[in-house]
Amino acid sequence: MNSVFIKAFKIKKENGWFINSLFLHQFFVGAGLALFFIASNAIFLAEVSAENLPFVYLFTAIIYLVTGRLYNLLTQVVKKERLFQFVIFGMFLFILSMYFGALAISKVWYLFFLMVMYRIVYLMFHLEAFGLSSLLFDLKHSSSLLGWTASGDLPGRFIGYLSITSLIMVLDLPSIILVSACCILVSLYFLNRILNKPEFATVEISQPLENVQIEPETNVFKFYFGDRYLRILSVLSVVIALTAILIDFSFINDLQLKIRTSQGIAEYLGYFFSIICISTFIIKFVFSKKVVGKIGIRTALYVLPVMLTIVFVLIFYFNGLAEREGGHSLLHFGALALIFMVFKYSLNEPVFISLFEPIIKPYRLHSFIVLKTFIEPIGILIAAMILIFTQFNATLNFYELQYFLLISIGFWLLTLIVNHQNFIKIFESALEARSLEGSELAIKDKDILQILESKLEANHSEAVIYSIELLHRFDPTHIDARLTLLLSHPSEEVQIHVIEKIKALHLETQKENILKIIRQNGEITPNVKAAAIKTFSILKKEAIEEINYYIDDPQSPIKRAAILSLIKFGSEEQKNKAKEKLFLLIGSTEVNDQILSLEIIEELNESEYCDVVLGFLENENEKVVRKATLVSGKLQDRIFIPFLISMIKTGHYYNEAILSLVQYKEDALPLINEEFGMYKHTKERFMLRLCRVCGQIGGGKASEILWWVVKFPWLDLKIEALNALKIAGFEAQLKEDFYQVTDQVEKLFGQIFWLHNAIILLNKKRGFNLLLDALQKALEEEKKKIKILLSFLFVSRPEEYKEILNLLGSIEKEDRL
Repeated sequence: MNSVFIKAFKIKKENGWFINSLFLHQFFVGAGLALFFIASNAIFLAEVSAENLPFVYLFTAIIYLVTGRLYNLLTQVVKKERLFQFVIFGMFLFILSMYFGALAISKVWYLFFLMVMYRIVYLMFHLEAFGLSSLLFDLKHSSSLLGWTASGDLPGRFIGYLSITSLIMVLDLPSIILVSACCILVSLYFLNRILNKPEFATVEISQPLENVQIEPETNVFKFYFGDRYLRILSVLSVVIALTAILIDFSFINDLQLKIRTSQGIAEYLGYFFSIICISTFIIKFVFSKKVVGKIGIRTALYVLPVMLTIVFVLIFYFNGLAEREGGHSLLHFGALALIFMVFKYSLNEPVFISLFEPIIKPYRLHSFIVLKTFIEPIGILIAAMILIFTQFNATLNFYELQYFLLISIGFWLLTLIVNHQNFIKIFESALEARSLEGSELAIKDKDILQILESKLEANHSEAVIYSIELLHRFDPTHIDARLTLLLSHPSEEVQIHVIEKIKALHLETQKENILKIIRQNGEITPNVKAAAIKTFSILKKEAIEEINYYIDDPQSPIKRAAILSLIKFGSEEQKNKAKEKLFLLIGSTEVNDQILSLEIIEELNESEYCDVVLGFLENENEKVVRKATLVSGKLQDRIFIPFLISMIKTGHYYNEAILSLVQYKEDALPLINEEFGMYKHTKERFMLRLCRVCGQIGGGKASEILWWVVKFPWLDLKIEALNALKIAGFEAQLKEDFYQVTDQVEKLFGQIFWLHNAIILLNKKRGFNLLLDALQKALEEEKKKIKILLSFLFVSRPEEYKEILNLLGSIEKEDRL
C-alpha cells in the first residue's frame, strides 16, 4: 500500500495489507449498494407514483423491527466472524432474488417489495460495518481509523453512482441489479481474506462453551430504556429519522414530477449522489475532526439542523407564499437533500456514534442495534403516518408537508438545547466509572478535554492517572506541562506514575524536575525518590555522584534504586562499589537484606547471578526461598528447571515454582515429559500440578504431552489433563487430533453406558446404597470428561456444542423418567 496513503490515514505499516483488504471489501459493498439503490428507485418511479412512497416507509419500519430482533439474537449465538459472512452473503442472496424477480414478476406489489428490500439490505450493511470495525481493530488503532472504517464504502459508492450513466447504455435496469449482486459477492471474498488471516484472528476472553447463554432480550431493552442518556439519544434518533424520511419523500416526489423515464431518473440520481459521496468524503476526512475539536461535540450536533433551517428559510423566501399550492422546485429540495445527506454522514453520524462511548461495554453493541432496528423505525413509522395522513386529508399539499418538516427540525433543535448539558455530564460520569475508552473524534472535544484537565486536580489517585492517560493519548501536545504539574501532586501513587511515564516517554526536558525530587529531603517518600533515581539515570544515561550517597540509605527502595542505577549506568568505579554493596547484601544474615539483593538481581536480569539465586533456594527462611523461586523464573536460565520441578514434586513453594516454570515455556517440557514417564503408574499429586504447567504453557508440544497423560490410569489425572488441554486452547483441527478426541469420546461413552446400566440394575435391589453412590460419582466424573472432550471439537462452533449438550441433557432426563 502506498506509503503516503498509510501516513494520511495513520495506518500502521504492518497492517497495510489488512487495511487494503478492508478497503476493497467496503469498496465493493458500497458500489453494489449504489447500483442497487439507483436501479430500484428508477424501476419504481418509472411505474408507480411517488405518492405511494409512504407505504414503502411503513413496510420498511415493520421489517426493520423483525430484522433487528433476528440480528440481536444472532449476535449472541453465532461467532462474530461467521455472523459478518452470513450478513454479506444474505445481502447477495436478497439482491440476486430481486434480479430474478425483476425478470419474472410484473406485479405492482413487487415494485414496493424492491424498494423495501434496498432499505433492509442497507440496514444489514450498516450493522455489519459497525460490528466489523469494532472487531478488527484494537481500541487505540480503531480510534485513529474511525473515519476510515466508517467511510470505506464512500469511494465505492462514488464509482457506482458515477458509472450508472455508462452502464445504462449497455444494460437494462434489472441487469444492473445483477451487477450489484456480483459486487456484493466480490466483497465477501475480501471479507473472507480478512477473517481467515491468522495474524488478525479474533482474540476474545470468553466463558467456557458449556456456560454460553443467550442474554434475554428483555434485559437489553430494560437497560436501554432504563437509562436516561439512552432515552435522550432515542429521541434524537427518532427526530433525525423522521426528518430524513420527509426530506427523502420531498426530493423523490419532486424528481418524479420533473423526470418521467427510468433512464433519466437513473442518470439524475447517479450524478446527484456522486456529488454527495465526494463531498462527504472530503468533508469527513479534511474538516470533521478539526471542526469537532474546535467547537466541541455539543456544538457539532447543532450544525446539521441549523444548516437545514437556513436552507429551509431560503426555500420559503424564493418559493414565495403565493405559490403555496403546487410550487415545486427540484433545485430547492435537491439542495435540502444534499445538505442533509452530506453533513449527516460526514459530521452528524460520526459524532452521534461517538456518543455511545460512555455506555458500559457489554451493552454498547446491543444498544446500537436497538437504536438502529427499534428506535429509528419509530421515526420512519411516524413519518409514514404523517405522509399518509397528508395524502388522504389534503391531497398531498406540499405547503403543509413543508411545515411538518420545519416542525421536525425545530423539535430536533429543541431536544439539543434542552439536553445541552447532559451530553457532557454523561462523559463526566463515564470518566468517574473508568468506562470511557473513547473514539478520537469524541475525546478531542474541547469540553471533554476540559473535564479531563479538571480531574488532574482530584484527590483520588485513580481518577488522576486515568485522566492523564486519556489526555496523553488524545492530546499529547501539552503532556510535558501536565506531567510537571502532577509531580507535586500529594498522592505518592500519582507521583510514581508520572515519573514512570516520564521514563517511558524519555522526556529529557524533565531531567531538572526529576533531579529536584532526588535532592529533596523529608517531603518526598522513599518510593518516589527511588523512582526518580532510576528515571534520572535512564534519561541522563549515567549515574551522577549524588547517587553514590544513597547506596547506604536506610530506606530499602532508595538503596535498591541507587545500586541498580550505579551498576547499569555508573562509571567503572561506581559499578564496582555498587556490586560490592550488592554482595554485602547477598552475604548478610538479615532476611530483609537478602530479599533486597534478590529484588536487585531480578531487575538486573543477568545470568551471572544464577549461582547466587541457587544458593538462596536452599535458604532456611521461607520468604527468601519464595522470592528466589520467583526470581529464577525471571532469569530464564535452564539450570533452574530441575530445581523448579523438584519444588513442585515436594510440594514446598509449588505455587511460586509453577509461576516460574511456566515462563520457560517449551524449554521446560522435555523434563516434564520425563517426570510423567517415570511416575506413569502412580498417583503422585505433583503430576496434577505439572498438568497445570503444561496447560499454561500451551502449544503443540504441551498438548501432545497432555494427550499422552489422558491415557494414564489415574482418573483424577485424566480430568486434570483434559482441563489443562482446555486451558491451553486445544482445538481438534488436524485429522490426528480429531481421531484422538473421537477415540476417547467413544471409550467414555462405553464407560458411561456401562455405569448407567449398572445404576439402573442396582436401583432395583436393596443393600447396595454405598455402591450406588460410588457409581453415581464415577458417572458424573465421566460426564465432565466427555463434555470437555466434545468442546475440543466445537471450539469455533459454540452454538452446535450447546445443542449437543442440550441433547445429552434431554436424553438423560428421559432415561430418569
